[in-house]
Amino acid sequence: MTRIVISYTLALLFAYSGFSKLINYYDFNYQLNRLPILDHYSTLLVWLIPVLEIMVSSLLFMPKRRLEGFYASFCIFFIFTFYLCSVLNFGSNLPCTCDNTWLTMSWPFQLLINLIGILFTLAGLLLQTRKMGRYTHLSL
Repeated sequence: MTRIVISYTLALLFAYSGFSKLINYYDFNYQLNRLPILDHYSTLLVWLIPVLEIMVSSLLFMPKRRLEGFYASFCIFFIFTFYLCSVLNFGSNLPCTCDNTWLTMSWPFQLLINLIGILFTLAGLLLQTRKMGRYTHLSL
């Protein structure tokens, strides 16, 4: 039951994030273009990121694909955590590519939320592998 709650919570988070980026396409595109490292890839990323988030959301909603969804969720959280650490170490003047909900939060607070997301994902991954009888994948 707990793994289902974790799965659905993450799925709703990714669905909200993905659809929000699509709805606010022009703002998201503008923010991506302001990133010094990613500006050359912004045309691709402006579509790829929200579509991936929606796909991860779909995987987390499907019982037979939930394990893949947890792995994908971990990857997305890990990549975004790396981005947040870069922002905190190399300058806070980098744009936030998040939606309006997160814009009012500080970078360190966003990092904390992201680390909680990673722990949440790892807990779901562990519970899902135990449910499937695959104890060898993850053991804490």
